[in-house]
Order: sequence, then C-alpha cells, then structure tokens
Amino acid sequence: MLLIHMTKRLLLYIASLLLAMPMWAWHETVTVGAGLTQTLPTSVDSRVQSVADALGLTLLGWTPGEIADGQRPATYYGLGATVTPPAETTYYAMFARANSGGELIVRQCPSPADGDTVLLATIASGVCLLASNAGTTNSQIGVYLMNNTSTYTGSLMTISNGDASAYIWLYNDSTSGTFSLQSVTNKAYFLNVNSGVVKCGVSIPRKFTVQNGFLYHLGTYKYLQYDIKSGTVYWKTGSLPSSQSFAFYRKERYVDFATTIGQLPGCANCFIYVP
Repeated sequence: MLLIHMTKRLLLYIASLLLAMPMWAWHETVTVGAGLTQTLPTSVDSRVQSVADALGLTLLGWTPGEIADGQRPATYYGLGATVTPPAETTYYAMFARANSGGELIVRQCPSPADGDTVLLATIASGVCLLASNAGTTNSQIGVYLMNNTSTYTGSLMTISNGDASAYIWLYNDSTSGTFSLQSVTNKAYFLNVNSGVVKCGVSIPRKFTVQNGFLYHLGTYKYLQYDIKSGTVYWKTGSLPSSQSFAFYRKERYVDFATTIGQLPGCANCFIYVP
C-alpha cells in the first residue's frame, strides 16, 4: 500500500512539473459552424504570441487547415476577416517569418516607416477601395474596388501586379509626425487637396497625419473618405467619416509559414524549447 501511495504522489508531482513547464509546440484555432458568419480574431492568446515573438514569427491571419510543409496555403484570411463557411470549418492561426526573399503578402501596416511603399485603403460597408496615384497634373483620383482577382480579407489583401503599380504611394516622413504621399508611377507628383476633391499632381508635398484613425490633411482640417453613391473619394471638413475605416497596407515578404509553432521543420516529433 505504501508503494502504491508513493507512486500516486510521484505521478501527481510529475504532472505538476509538466503543467509548469513551457509548452513545446503551440497553435490556436477557431471553429465556425456551417452557414454561420463570424469575424476571425485579430490576436491570439498571449502565451502563443510570446512563443511566436521568441521565434521571430509574425501572426499574419487564419487558414482553414493546418500547414505542414512551411509553404503559403492556397486559402487564407487576414486578422479580423469575416467568414461564412458552407460546412463547419476550423481556422488555424497562421504565422510566418519575414524574409526579403520570401513570398509576397500585402498586409495592413499601422505605422509606416519613411520610404515605405503603401496602399491607401478605405473600407466602407464591407467594401475595400484603394486610392489611385493618377499621374496627370491635378487629376482627380479614382478608386480601385477589390474584386474576384484582387481581394480584401481583413488585415490582408491580394492585388495583382498590374493593378498595384497604379495604387502605390511612397510614404515620406516630414517633421512633427507628419508625412507626404508621393506617386510611385510619377515621382514628380504628390497627393493633393483641392477643395473637396482628392487629386494627384501637385509638385509641392502636402502634409498629412493619421488622426482618429483616418488620413487627415493639416492645412484644410479635412478627412479622406469615400462616397459610396458617387463612387469617388473626397475630403471632408470636421466630422469623422461615418461607417468607414482607413488603413495603410504594405507589400511584405515571408517564409516558413506555419500553424503549429515551436516545431522543427521536417521533424514531426521534434520541438524547439521556448522558455
């Protein structure tokens, strides 16, 4: 009896040690029922995020299936994307490592750095629109609507190279937290404010900032927004755009796509120790 009692205590002690030890491999999932609509989380459990940070991995989004080979999956969604699966689906948090030689990902960029190339995205009524960098003198800017070939899924989007060149801006830091936006297709031109019309073509950089989550012009105190009825972008004084949001997106490159982090590549039962 004494031996049995001691064995039980030993097993309980070992179990407590295992619970206290760091996990060797981590993943996070969200299951959505058939025909249900759900917004995918914009973050993962802090313990999972700490392991990702320790391994130099970035949380990119969610994919409806595990990644076994480190390659970018055919289907994936950004953080905060809305999904309605026809059958019950388990979505896995997707991580990857930034690498200049990796696969292209267009990802939301809350804080662009000087010299970044960015897209100006306005999201209105679930529709994502990009402001073009039209290169004729003081021409009114058009918008590009995400369609079947170029899609918007929350913090991520896909856009074809042919379309992207006409919608990329160069982010140039100025003083006092301001910046200018320069046309990449014609670097003699910058984003301009002319009355309520959004234009590209002025040769003098205008100063912008992000205020209350929207692109804001300091000289005229106007916010950039989109008019769904007319299909145009315009500047509006004072009040914030209603039922809209704004975000910068940036082209980035990644390798080592994974849904289980901490596992060594090519070894299903070998794990990296993360304290």
